[in-house]
Amino acid sequence: MNQTCQRWLVAFGPLIICLFLCLPSASFADEPHLTPAQVVFQWLQWYPKDLSQAATLTTRKMRDGLSPQDWVEKKGPLLKDLQLKYLDAKVLEEEHDGVTASVTVQVRLYLVIGEVRQVETYSLKKVKGHWRIDSQEIQEDRVIGRMI
Repeated sequence: MNQTCQRWLVAFGPLIICLFLCLPSASFADEPHLTPAQVVFQWLQWYPKDLSQAATLTTRKMRDGLSPQDWVEKKGPLLKDLQLKYLDAKVLEEEHDGVTASVTVQVRLYLVIGEVRQVETYSLKKVKGHWRIDSQEIQEDRVIGRMI
């Protein structure tokens, strides 16, 4: 390594390391290139185990008009009681026109009553260049097994 590179590393190396450690990392949800289906899959990974992150993927309408923090405080206890956990999902249909989108997924999830399969349709819209979940509709559900 030549002396110019060594001087550069000595002078700016600590600053670069500090930037990586001190600045908040960009959220996956803030990447503008995510498709509507990718946003839904990210939602299914975060909801309900990380409601703060899940809230970043939603519009105020999806949060019943609540701020992200108020929505987390309201939903958290209810979801804890249900023991909700998404186990897997498969996209059945994805449509978008550049401004709004619809993603229909078949999911298998776990609740305190047992395993459930259901079809969920997510309506998304673009907000500041990013897809955000605006509403969710459950089309069918079927309990597979029950906890005893």
